[in-house]
Amino acid sequence: MTRSFRTLLSATALITVAACTTAQQPPAPTTPIVPDRPLGDGGVSAFYQPPATVPNAVGHMIRTERIQNLKLPETADHAERILYTSLSGVGHEDPVVVSGQVIFPKGTPPKGGWPVIAWEHGTTGIADVCAPSWRGYFSRDRAFLDHWLTAGFAIVASDYQGLGTPGAHPYLMYKPEAYSVLNGLRAALKQYPTQLRNRIVLVGQSQGGGAALGTGWMAPHYAPDLHILGVVATGVVTDFAIPANPKHPPLPRSNTETPHMAAAFDILPDEGSKQSL
Repeated sequence: MTRSFRTLLSATALITVAACTTAQQPPAPTTPIVPDRPLGDGGVSAFYQPPATVPNAVGHMIRTERIQNLKLPETADHAERILYTSLSGVGHEDPVVVSGQVIFPKGTPPKGGWPVIAWEHGTTGIADVCAPSWRGYFSRDRAFLDHWLTAGFAIVASDYQGLGTPGAHPYLMYKPEAYSVLNGLRAALKQYPTQLRNRIVLVGQSQGGGAALGTGWMAPHYAPDLHILGVVATGVVTDFAIPANPKHPPLPRSNTETPHMAAAFDILPDEGSKQSL
């Protein structure tokens, strides 16, 4: 690959801007989300609005609803939009609310439930309306997910922190992505105990490729209760440590923090960032 990482990220930024166009728990509030244009908030339904008090327990399902208006993979039986609790992967690890979806294959679940693909999506944008559970998937991704559904897997797909739900989306930061994915899996397994089985493969493309690697790295110490069997990461656009002689200057730390992080292309450093997978 001859193209520089900076060129790749610049191209990703252009795609980001252009690509994005579009028993129940407590019901969604009726008060619409107040748009916050600098962070891309707003434009989604009240389903995505967090409750007034966010539960401290992570992996807690707040509400679900059947998805009616999105084109699903051909072999999908149905899909459920989910809203659940997680941790912020930026700054203090405060409770946050994250959205996502669960896609079920056709047929009767096998004994113990369907094994799970945790789909970690690629770049869609940074605004709430770019959340896959709201806008749907590109045809390529639907075809890809269709393959896994045909093979007998259910799909649990987090939107990631700040997509769909209020607040900035920490783009390309593996800790928020990993927390979102792992806690989404916890919430889904508890919500659908007879339909989903705790046997999980992490699969991601592009932004999601880095997210899948980060999730796989964090899972053993953060979520040992989840049985992660493997990681499939393609088109990875990320790294976990700054090399000794980087080909481009790293972004300043201020660009990875609110309110600047929505436009940042960097990985959030932490005490473990120098470790390898």
